[in-house]
Amino acid sequence: MKQKRNRLFFSNFGFSTILLSFVMICVVTFSALSLITANSDYKLSKKVADKNQRYYQAQEQAYAKINMIDQVLADSYLASATADEYFLQVNTKISSYGTYTTEEGENILSFTETIAEDQFLSVKLRIAYPQNASDTFLEIIEWKSVYIREIPEDTFMNLIQ
Repeated sequence: MKQKRNRLFFSNFGFSTILLSFVMICVVTFSALSLITANSDYKLSKKVADKNQRYYQAQEQAYAKINMIDQVLADSYLASATADEYFLQVNTKISSYGTYTTEEGENILSFTETIAEDQFLSVKLRIAYPQNASDTFLEIIEWKSVYIREIPEDTFMNLIQ
């Protein structure tokens, strides 16, 4: 009879120990997974914040350049009597800010601002001759982020051999 009681007592004690151990292992496992997930979310958030900061810095530089270009255009407008004279002055003064071209009868100024080593902000402006000094001298016709990345040639995997 004593042997039977000892066995029952031992089995009840063993079950609660196993249950407690299992619960502790689950808690530790979920804690570790939560920590790993939080760390990876932090790293991703930091990368996104850095990328956004670089983009907004490039955007700020582009707006500063547009402001200087606008001032050059206003000065050229006040110093010229005709549209031809205006565009001749603009051509000589504005070429240091970017690439000045004439496309389909429109005067276009293009420039880029670097965001990262493989990404830049591309800006195109249409230069206009205003009827009045209060009219606009330029119009933004393109404002886009361009990503340049070389894809290695040997990046395929043979699935069928």
